[in-house]
Amino acid sequence: MVLIRQLLLILLIIISATPVLAVDAPPVTPVEKEVKTPPIPSLSDLGPRQLQLVDFIENSTSQLSQMTELKVVQDKHQKLVDQLKELQQQVATLGDPTGWYVDRLSQVNIQYRQMRKGFEDLQKDLTARQQELEGIQNRLQEEESFWQNWARSLKKQRVAVPDKTIKQIKKNLSSLQITLKKAATSILGLQEEIGSDQQVIVGEIERFESALTQIRKETFRKNSFSFFTPEFYAQLTPQLWQQAQAGLVVALIIDLNYLKNFDWLLSLMVLTLFLCAAVILHYRGHFQTNEDWQFVLAHPWATACFAVVVGFTPLFTAPPELFRFSLMTCGVIAVTTLAVSLMENHRQARILILAALLLLTTTAFRLIALPQPYYRLYIALLALAMIPILIWQGNVSLQTRGIKAGRFYRLVLRIATVVLLVSLIGQISGYMNFSFWLLQSTFETGMVMFFAHMAMRLGNGGIIFFLSNEKWAQKKFSKNLPMNVPSVSKIFCASSWWYTAFSTCCPSGEFLRQWEMPGTFSKSSQSRLGHKASACAWCCWH
Repeated sequence: MVLIRQLLLILLIIISATPVLAVDAPPVTPVEKEVKTPPIPSLSDLGPRQLQLVDFIENSTSQLSQMTELKVVQDKHQKLVDQLKELQQQVATLGDPTGWYVDRLSQVNIQYRQMRKGFEDLQKDLTARQQELEGIQNRLQEEESFWQNWARSLKKQRVAVPDKTIKQIKKNLSSLQITLKKAATSILGLQEEIGSDQQVIVGEIERFESALTQIRKETFRKNSFSFFTPEFYAQLTPQLWQQAQAGLVVALIIDLNYLKNFDWLLSLMVLTLFLCAAVILHYRGHFQTNEDWQFVLAHPWATACFAVVVGFTPLFTAPPELFRFSLMTCGVIAVTTLAVSLMENHRQARILILAALLLLTTTAFRLIALPQPYYRLYIALLALAMIPILIWQGNVSLQTRGIKAGRFYRLVLRIATVVLLVSLIGQISGYMNFSFWLLQSTFETGMVMFFAHMAMRLGNGGIIFFLSNEKWAQKKFSKNLPMNVPSVSKIFCASSWWYTAFSTCCPSGEFLRQWEMPGTFSKSSQSRLGHKASACAWCCWH
């Protein structure tokens, strides 16, 4: 017991003494790292250091000479400025953009965006030069500080200072500093000029984006006067006719600079056209038994033209309206020639040719930016003329072919009749944008349906040719393939539809502007493409 009491007493003494020891103990501080300053060179290092400085000055002078060669950048800037002024003059000639068609608004918006990219590329070039200047400036400051500190150190050490050498070095550094400032001033001045032009372009892009947004919001709104109101006929003034003439003049301007920039691609197009036609003419005798390919083999030049337009159109970046219309005309004529041979009778062929002519005529009116009152009258007259023709053609088909035959053809005629009727009612009541886009989308959807149908025929013909080859017919895969030919054909049709839609229609911008719903551009684009893909898939499936 006594032992336990003694142990407890000792433990209490230790516990009570611990804080006191902690207070009296010196504070623990982290070990401070020694800052090592670079040793100051001795006088014997003067020669090597001077040679390094001479190399730096010579290299810097050479770099500055190259960086101040701004002739190429200035020429590019002047070219972009000229293009900007020319485009602004065209826009001023055409009047307020809020009354334009979406085609022209999008085209001008794309042109401004391309110019902005050109100015941004110039700014990147000048920014890279400025960064090089900053690197030289930092090295120059380091050299000036080094030589000043070295001279002071030598004086403190009571060593003879090479005053002439130090003065010459200061003179060389001062001369480099002057050259550096001149280079920075010239580059900065050009940057400011480009920046001011960029502000102009940004303002123009915002203006046209606002006009496009407003048009898209008015898709299902009444955005013009009804035909039954006097305000509509009050718009038909002589100034409106002058505006139509001005639009025609602007539309017929040939952009020679654009053609020069893509002259190599145009030459390749012509060469590919002749090569494709020559290949089809030479080998079409080998495929006479393939019925699915007869519409291609019978029209080698139309096939070659269609293939060239589909293949090369995506390679042209933001083509001018007249050039884009020319490519579209070639494509429509070629595909109409091919599709006519797929028609079941002459009546269907005539309707197809008439639809192609109307598509070109409607697009031509939009190309010249026909004033909207005139264009609305054209749409109304077109609907009034075509609705009786389509109804008559449907009745003739029903009488001559019966109820079971030609049902899909008559369904297409009924759909076209309903579209024209809805478009007519929309124009009369003042729903202008809805009527325009409904009609344009229907025309182009019909063309894409023919593209998909032709792709399906080509795919079926390819499968048949593959199976008829003796070498491949002996393989196990080929023996099992005939059971899957319908599904393979449909898969090929779906893939050909997507290729045709994106390669032919998207570059022209039409399919990205049709079926436009209020909201974001991506959502509306997906909706439009979904509608058209469903229509084409249904057409080819049947």
